[in-house]
Amino acid sequence: MGGAFGACHGPDVGLDFGNLSAGLSALVIGEQPIADAVALSQWMRSAWVA
Repeated sequence: MGGAFGACHGPDVGLDFGNLSAGLSALVIGEQPIADAVALSQWMRSAWVA
């Protein structure tokens, strides 16, 4: 992305809440997230409630 976002804070929010196909998450990882992104999101959410 050529540094378009600079020091971008917030791309992890979609991962934290399982919202991978909208907003900044969709822009960064694509509207159809790969299995690794989905798995990471699930892991992150389970760690939050552990």
